[in-house]
Amino acid sequence: MEFGQRELDSNSVLAALPVEAFPASIELDVAPDMPDADLADMVGKMKALPSVDDVETYQSWTERLARLVRGGVAASALLAVVVLAAVLAVVGSTMRLALQRRRIEVEVLKLVGATDGFVKKPFVIEGSLQGALGAAGAIALLAVLFLLVRGRLDGELAALIGVEPTFLPWPVALGMVALGALLGATAALASLRKMVAI
Repeated sequence: MEFGQRELDSNSVLAALPVEAFPASIELDVAPDMPDADLADMVGKMKALPSVDDVETYQSWTERLARLVRGGVAASALLAVVVLAAVLAVVGSTMRLALQRRRIEVEVLKLVGATDGFVKKPFVIEGSLQGALGAAGAIALLAVLFLLVRGRLDGELAALIGVEPTFLPWPVALGMVALGALLGATAALASLRKMVAI
């Protein structure tokens, strides 16, 4: 009953306000690819109309969002460089340790006439597999985080920002796995070059 009374009081307060408290407003949708110069020209023409008091384009919010997106892109690029260095270091160290563990086996293979390519090939394949598995694990973790964030993202917030969150396309994900395999093979070759004479 108390809630109903409060609602009636608020309705009577709103009804008592003058008409000027609620000015008429018109919302216009412009094309997403409209140039900034055309938008500024249109805003200037609308402000010149005698019946228009104010024109709000939310340009400051758009600029803030653009700065935020640029900052996110820069942070992700920096993170990609750090991950790249970590992959190279980890796979290189792993290959050196594997070669040290199998040092006697490698020496025996060299004594019976095995070529350097024959000795290096298993290590390079192992490094490539490690890089591919590491990239696949990172994509799986990213997918879990994406599902958690998307589940908590309100649909109204997505409509306000104008961006619907989507996960990496399959070609990009497969390309990342292939890049991880290539990085693993490169790190293995670089570490083996110091330990196996060419």
